[in-house]
Amino acid sequence: MRAIRGIRALAWALTLFAGLCAMAPRVYAQSVKPFFWHLDLSGDFSYIRTNFSGNGGGQFGVIGGSGSAAYFLNPHVSIVGDFGGYKFNGLPGGIQGTMYTYTFGPRYTFRHFKFGTPYVQGLVGGGRLNSSSGGIQAGENGLTAALGGGWDLPLTHQIDIRLVQAEYLLTRFAQADGSSATQNNVRVSVGIVFRFAER
Repeated sequence: MRAIRGIRALAWALTLFAGLCAMAPRVYAQSVKPFFWHLDLSGDFSYIRTNFSGNGGGQFGVIGGSGSAAYFLNPHVSIVGDFGGYKFNGLPGGIQGTMYTYTFGPRYTFRHFKFGTPYVQGLVGGGRLNSSSGGIQAGENGLTAALGGGWDLPLTHQIDIRLVQAEYLLTRFAQADGSSATQNNVRVSVGIVFRFAER
């Protein structure tokens, strides 16, 4: 009699164990955080269509590069730091110049797209404009802001191609007489993105 009770108890225990094993994957899957990239590092080639007409500089194209780091707070929202450097050539009066930008702000990334990962962002920060002509050098700091977005396409598991990033780039550097002036520029970038993931 005791043997029969022992066999029944063992059978119940095995049944309960099997049931727990069957449920375990579902419980584990529900307990695991959704997969998302927690850090993006990018290097971009950038073209800026500048508008310095208020400073007597006219409109012209500027080529340079930028790099950014995006830290994700959740699968959609990240904090971005963007740093760029651009060289001015062929300005009136033989002026040579460089512009540096450093901006920070939020980015919203859209997930679950079949082809690539689109995003929008709004960044604000500062800029540095250096110029020289005839051995005379000058420099000034100003406000910089960027509003736009882009689209990344996967190349490998952790590398994306930045197909395009297009932004309205605002700079505010002083005019020749020292008064403040706003320049409304357009920046278009392409590049490569390195992604680091967690679960």
